[in-house]
Amino acid sequence: MEETKGFTTAVDIVTNRIFQSTISGYGGLLLGSSPGGTKLISVDLNTNSTIRTYTFPTNVALPVSFFSDVTFDLVNQFAYIADLSPEQQNAIVVLNLFDGTSYRVLMNDVSVMIEPGFVPFIYGAPLYQVLYSPSGQIYGYGNIKNGVSGVTLSPDMETLYYSGGGIRFLYCVPTQLLRNNNTPPSEIVSAVRNLGQQGVSGVITADSQGNVYQGNSVNDGIEVYNVTTGYTRNFVHDPRINFISRLIIAADGYLYFTVTQFHLLPSIYQGFGELGKDRRQKPYVAFRIRLPDGATLRGT
Repeated sequence: MEETKGFTTAVDIVTNRIFQSTISGYGGLLLGSSPGGTKLISVDLNTNSTIRTYTFPTNVALPVSFFSDVTFDLVNQFAYIADLSPEQQNAIVVLNLFDGTSYRVLMNDVSVMIEPGFVPFIYGAPLYQVLYSPSGQIYGYGNIKNGVSGVTLSPDMETLYYSGGGIRFLYCVPTQLLRNNNTPPSEIVSAVRNLGQQGVSGVITADSQGNVYQGNSVNDGIEVYNVTTGYTRNFVHDPRINFISRLIIAADGYLYFTVTQFHLLPSIYQGFGELGKDRRQKPYVAFRIRLPDGATLRGT
């Protein structure tokens, strides 16, 4: 099968108000992505037919890239993608939805990179990455090295927020600079704002009022950054919450999220027991909670 057709590993599915779904595919398993394998596919949900497939050149989707999250600006026809590359080649990928061109920004900037020596904790246990040889054999464990993994937009599409499971802060940058491929990299870096410390979270999302929600695995909950006050507060705390893998705001005014037992995956080691063992237990759970102050899904 040609790598530009079908899926190798579907990573993310995003649905918008006009009944289109975009599926983000990662072109590899353990051994890295292959040319043409990393793609975005737009699907018409009324007809279940493919509208368009976006692929990326090898200098955008690197062999060590892992595209983990995508957010869409349908007003200006752009998409922004987090490359969490476990090989620490992190960046934000900008995709022009009109002409299909794409490019990388904030490459290896401190704001998209994992904190050196970072060790996350869930339920009091440390998390390490199981290490695999090129042939797929386990040979040990080390620090998790994933960088930026969550992206979302403000309601006016003028601000991109981003963070990651190994990044202790929430950042933002003006999208006006990102939409112009000729913007000097130094100008983009200078425009990045640090919005304060956050909990361990691989995903983020924003509501119609511009508030940014992010998981907090260490504290078994979800926190929210208030754009008006500039402060982060606890939104929900529940011992059933561990690692949140997806946050979705729906038009019904609820925040939906999934708890996937990431810390129990065979690729994660908690400092004891057998390496590579799958410790997850069914059922996997999806939750919902009503948003505050009448907030709902942002525009597009």
